[in-house]
Order: sequence, then structure tokens, then C-alpha cells
Amino acid sequence: MNKIHVSILYIIITLIVVKGYSQNNNVKPLEIMHTINRLGKLNIKSFAIENKLPSTYIIGFFNKKNSNTPTKIIPPNGTISDYVLDYLKSALQGHLNSEGENIKFILNEFSAGQDSSQEETLSYAKLNADVFETLPTGDSTYLGTYDSTIISQNQNTGLGGQISDLLFGLIKFSNGLLISTSAKGTNTFINSRIKLKNRQEPTQNRITKETTYPTGIYTSFKQFLDDAPAITSFRVSFDTKTDSVAFFKIDSKDSSGTAIDSIWGLAAGNELYKYSNGSIVPIEKLDNGFFLSKYVDPKLRKNHASFWRNNIGNKTDTHNPFDNKYNVTVKIKNGLEFQATRIDMRTGNLTF
Repeated sequence: MNKIHVSILYIIITLIVVKGYSQNNNVKPLEIMHTINRLGKLNIKSFAIENKLPSTYIIGFFNKKNSNTPTKIIPPNGTISDYVLDYLKSALQGHLNSEGENIKFILNEFSAGQDSSQEETLSYAKLNADVFETLPTGDSTYLGTYDSTIISQNQNTGLGGQISDLLFGLIKFSNGLLISTSAKGTNTFINSRIKLKNRQEPTQNRITKETTYPTGIYTSFKQFLDDAPAITSFRVSFDTKTDSVAFFKIDSKDSSGTAIDSIWGLAAGNELYKYSNGSIVPIEKLDNGFFLSKYVDPKLRKNHASFWRNNIGNKTDTHNPFDNKYNVTVKIKNGLEFQATRIDMRTGNLTF
């Protein structure tokens, strides 16, 4: 019986409700299900995790049909980095090798969610991590980047199982890199080995440090990162027939303005918006990234979309910018779509 109990403990990480969230119906901790794999002895002695995620605590969201309030998915205990580290320590017991190498994972993306707001329920799990070997000298050698996404059209598929599959894929990938830098995988991107000390670390963008934003239109993602809109004098027009918004640059020679064709987003009244297919979506800084304001707890939300309400909402039947009517979706392969939840700070695109 003891062996059975031990096996069950290794197969499932017990769901622990984070204190303070247990009474919140809009927050749900996520458990990871162990995937039984015969890994054998790895070439890995130890591993460490560094966080470069857009959020330290938010894994993703459940979006439900007929509900304007998404449910936030969080780790069952601690930060996402702690969550992943504890899981791997448990799952890899007996597989690590005292004669192996020390490695470090830099988590760039770790997310999962489910969208049942459309005709078909979809779920996803995404993992992007840089893999480094830590040398005895203290230097680190970059080995490669693991990048994989699992999409499921089965509403009974567990997100915990998808995440487990991705993490085991990361371990297998890393173990292969320690054997040969020419390891191949359908969901991976391999780069040549470079020394971390010669690798230029990304600098923090101004937009992530500012709390006030000058009014204007960003015609590019770089302008947004620099918090430097190119067009500071403009007017907005909303077409009630097409439910689309247009912007015009105003100058001293033409008060009616010239149509602005290239728009990434805008700042107005210290509110930020992402432009998308004729609409503007309220966004705001949350943790280390920028999320759609709809996905920020209303009690903590800073962007209440006053600019949207004054220029668009008062001309429509729905005066709530966070209503499902104004959901923005991200298209993926095979014609599938997910609701956008945040800005990809590497590309400037809406993502989930």
C-alpha cells in the first residue's frame, strides 16, 4: 500500500489553494499532472530557473461563454518559477546524474488557458525557454531555445497534462543539447553556442518604467516601447455603421486632419490602447508586461477606458468596453482563434 501511495504522490502534485485566493471565484490554481516517462539517467546534474515572464504569477485565463469576467489561472503556491522548479525536482527524482552538467532555464513564456467563449472549446499551453550550461568557472554557455505550443480542441483535455508534456519536452530537449548541439525537434529552434558573457542582455524599455504617458499616437511598436508617440495632435472618428474607429493627424494647415494609416496604438488621458482592425483595446502594465485591461482585476484596474467611453461608447448601445462584444481574437493555424489577453513584448502583437 505504501508503494501505491508513493506512486500517487509522484503522479499528481497536490492542489494547494493560495491563501487569500481561496474565496475568490475569479482565480483558480492549476495543478500539473505527472507524465510517466522512462527518461533513464540524464546528463543533467542540477538545474536552476530564471524568470523573464510577462507575469510572475499569472499563468493564463479561462474565458467562458456569456461571461464578461475571465477566471485567472495562477500557480497553486508561490511564483511561476517556484512552481516549475518544485515540479521538476519532484518529477525528476532518480533521473538526475551526479556526473552530469549544471543547466539553467530562462523562462521567456509559460502560459496556459482555455477559451469556451466561442462555438468550440479550445485550450492551449505554451513554453519558451532559453537553455544554458553553467560552467565550473561560473560562466554560462547558451545551448539553445525550446519553443513549443500545444493546442487542444478537446474540452476534456487537462491543462496540467499539457504543461507536464511541455516541461518533459524541455528536459529531453536540454538533455539532447548536452549530448550534441545539433539536436533536432519539431517544436524547437536551435541556435549556435555563444558565451553568455558575450551575449547582450535586453535593456528595460522606458514604457515599462513610466507611470505617465504623453498623449499621442504610436505608429510603431518601438515608439510604444520608448513612450514616444510620433503624432501628438489628432482627432478620432467613429463609424457607427461599421463599428470602426479612424484617426486623423491635425496640423495648422488642415484642421480636418489627414488620415493616419499606420497605427500601433495610442495614449490619451494617461490611458493606453492597442489598435486592432479598426478598434482600440484598453491595455495597461501589469507585473512585467502589458495586459488587456479586461484581464486586470477591476479593483486593481487603472485603465477605465474614459477615452473609449467618450469617443466610442457614447455612440453605441453597449457602453462597457470590457463587454464580450469587444473581444479581440488572435488567429492561429487551421482557422482557430483565441481571445487576446496581453501584448507580446518581443513582437508588439496581441497574443494569448
